[in-house]
Amino acid sequence: MSYCYDFNGLAYTYDFKINFTLNCWKTMNLGMQSKLKAMLWDIPENKRVEITDKILADPFHVFQNDEQLFLKALNSFKWYELTRLVSYQNLITLLSDSTINKLFPVQRRRYYTNARTLLSKYIVPVSGQST
Repeated sequence: MSYCYDFNGLAYTYDFKINFTLNCWKTMNLGMQSKLKAMLWDIPENKRVEITDKILADPFHVFQNDEQLFLKALNSFKWYELTRLVSYQNLITLLSDSTINKLFPVQRRRYYTNARTLLSKYIVPVSGQST
């Protein structure tokens, strides 16, 4: 019998022989792909697949260049899904005041303002970024 665990964004299969493998990663990636497709329900199928593939390949740059997609992600994903997709350091950069102010309802704006504050306080900034 095997179990999947998530260690810093990677999934491993643990069996009773204490062997670790990466064979659950593909399953997690397929789950994220289906969530992205659901998020993009209002886009034609061929374009939806293309955007989903781009997001999975480089989510930070896709969201950085298309704020509407990032807003959809903020409204569609749970926090742990966002952090797994984008990373904590990149979320600090993406969660700008202008982006947060476009969220609705007000509670969501407050949630992401607080999240950005906590991230900038507890996450080591990437080079060239100050807290």
